[in-house]
Amino acid sequence: MSMPTVTCWMMKGKLIRVKGEMKAVEDANRWQTKSLRDLATINYGRSPSEILADDGVYPVVGTGGSERRGNDYLHDGESIILGRKGTIDRVYFATGRFWTIDTAYYLTDFTESVPRWLYYFLQTIDLRQMNEATGVPSLSRELLYKIEIPTPPKPEQTKIAEVFSTVDRAIEQTEALIAKQQRIKTGLMQDLLTRGIDEHGNLRSEQTHQFKDSPLGRIPVEWDVASLQSMASKDKHSIVDGPFGSNLKMIHYRDSGVPIIQSGFVTRGVFAASNYLYVDKSKFKSEIRSKAVPGDIVMAKIGARCGMSSILPDNHPISIIAGNCIKVTVSEENSNKYVLACL
Repeated sequence: MSMPTVTCWMMKGKLIRVKGEMKAVEDANRWQTKSLRDLATINYGRSPSEILADDGVYPVVGTGGSERRGNDYLHDGESIILGRKGTIDRVYFATGRFWTIDTAYYLTDFTESVPRWLYYFLQTIDLRQMNEATGVPSLSRELLYKIEIPTPPKPEQTKIAEVFSTVDRAIEQTEALIAKQQRIKTGLMQDLLTRGIDEHGNLRSEQTHQFKDSPLGRIPVEWDVASLQSMASKDKHSIVDGPFGSNLKMIHYRDSGVPIIQSGFVTRGVFAASNYLYVDKSKFKSEIRSKAVPGDIVMAKIGARCGMSSILPDNHPISIIAGNCIKVTVSEENSNKYVLACL
């Protein structure tokens, strides 16, 4: 099996990113090409079955991070976790005392490398291309040891790692802010969709307004509970799913024509399409019940996005939904944005 290669550019010992890949730029006087064997020791993880405990002190880690807790540890200090079997395309950085599961490796003895720098470099390698198994993906220790890495002096490794660590912290802070705003939005939606606002723009409460019991809980007396069907268009196919099974499969796909809406295009309130598949006009006409037009609500029916919905944009062409979607056409008397918010 051929090993992946890393292209080195002679540009004063800098580490740059080109088209999503890390490129090492090697100064002949300062950088050296070393194997992973030169930079660290790869150790086998072990089954945690005997040390697992709900009140365990130490994390039990794999390439996805901490999975469980245990009452013993294999290593104390900084380390890099690589997959041995299964998920081999992830790299995880661990520190402190931890136990590594038996389907992963953990690296130690970084005599010629800074752990954080090596962690970031290993993230740039497509480890899936090194898979040696035909069944469950697997990586051998000897093959990993042969990876060649353009290596700067340790002080420069430290500086490079600090740059990437700063970027990681900025990303984490941004994600935390987004999560906080999402929680605020969720709480606001709960208030507005169950209590509403009065003619003065104030949020109703039972201290200032009259409420009544309903199948959905307490609601303002002016409100009624309506079914989704009652808010949909009177059209025969206002709420439908996509073609069933063999009615829309690979042999029907075309390079152009009427686009197919997949559940993967539906995120929480946002329609984000890419890599369309198409059907020709004759197939579209035979499955016309599953037509979707701009303004329709499209919901994921199955899969990881199940229940997520979004509105087909105004500039989107007439389409057909796939079998993993549901389409709702809201009546003109009702707001599709309001119905989407309720969903």
